[in-house]
Amino acid sequence: MSKPVVYLRSECFLNIIFGAIDTGKKECLGVLFGREDKRSGSKLVIENVCEIQSVCKRTNCASHHSRASADRINKLIECAPEAFPFLGYFHSHPQWSSKERHYPGLSEGDFDALKRSNAKLEIIVDIGRASGSCPWMVRQNGAIVGRLANWRFALHAYNITGDTWQKLKLKVDPGVFLKLRKPTEK
Repeated sequence: MSKPVVYLRSECFLNIIFGAIDTGKKECLGVLFGREDKRSGSKLVIENVCEIQSVCKRTNCASHHSRASADRINKLIECAPEAFPFLGYFHSHPQWSSKERHYPGLSEGDFDALKRSNAKLEIIVDIGRASGSCPWMVRQNGAIVGRLANWRFALHAYNITGDTWQKLKLKVDPGVFLKLRKPTEK
């Protein structure tokens, strides 16, 4: 079986970037909604994202989702699975200085949390201060990387089967990258 590809709708990609910037030096956390492409069998399509507002956001450490909020969200997903087709979560790993503790990609805590959930997917957004230029692109390892204003980003997707994790390839309409350029770059 081939490695699944994760296709992000342009609006979802932009909302994830916005969520990571919005929380500044703190982690953001959100839910991914979408579907498995039954024709290909190896494609996950993210059709909507929703940032979770009731998260205890912490600087340079994991965000904690309150049990009450998680219960409300899970009940909503269970009651209307066609309206809220749950795929997984996204969250950020901010790094603003070389002294900060940083996990580039899936940390041990992320792995454990993903194993406990019924998520098919986790997207992690590494965000930090930008230096130099970095055009938006999808790298060969499947990560989406780029720079916007003073921030640099690297988005990575993972899924878990049993006790192992697998990095997935992310795809997004390349036209969205043109929207992220400064007017002077066009």
